[in-house]
Amino acid sequence: QCGLSHTRLSIIDLKNGRQPMKASMDGFDYQIVYNGEIYNLHTLRRELKKRGVHPKTSSDTETILLSYLTFGPEFVRQLDGIFAFAIYDGRHNILSLYRDSFGVKPLFYTMKNGTLIFSSEIKGLLCFPGITAKLDKNGLNELFGLGPARTPGNGVLMGVFEVKPGTCLTCSSLGFVPHTYYRLTSRPHEDSYEETIEKTRFLVTDAVRRQMISDVSVCTFLSGGVDSSLVSAVCAAGLKKK
Repeated sequence: QCGLSHTRLSIIDLKNGRQPMKASMDGFDYQIVYNGEIYNLHTLRRELKKRGVHPKTSSDTETILLSYLTFGPEFVRQLDGIFAFAIYDGRHNILSLYRDSFGVKPLFYTMKNGTLIFSSEIKGLLCFPGITAKLDKNGLNELFGLGPARTPGNGVLMGVFEVKPGTCLTCSSLGFVPHTYYRLTSRPHEDSYEETIEKTRFLVTDAVRRQMISDVSVCTFLSGGVDSSLVSAVCAAGLKKK
């Protein structure tokens, strides 16, 4: 038994991207709730069409769900973006919680009388009957020793945890099984100074341009630093071309 709810910030496909979203296969239903943004959306849609799967909407939510059905749970390795989402597999009665590679989007969970409750914000957990905000020794250590940072996986409040970055947590009648699908690896830097400049220029401009995909107006926040000014300049150049 599984229930999903969602409050949406509409950015892509404002009309047809409502959640929870459902898809069916072989007589079984699959549902998704999703928070985030996928930067290689068009690439994913092309791969689906090659398999004869044609999304009915332009929303990234449907693309993620159809990719799960088409390519299986490991499809997450193909996602380029920031995200936290849950997919309920009606065929196998499994709930899968996914979090992006670097943990940009939060995803918290707790247990109450054998029920798993999850949310993109801790205050969402506190809306569930019987769950209250309590601190224990571990939470105090987090606050005074690391705050405002946290130990990965720690939700500070007693009994509250988070899905770690680059991890999928599958939940079934057999319990919880975490699966790490991404690990950051260290490699020697062997490029020349000129090659480093060129690659850095490409990576920065490409990352900004891919994040400009939106069905609403694009805006930037200026902090006065080099980074926000650079992002704004790349966005302005990209919008001029349109």
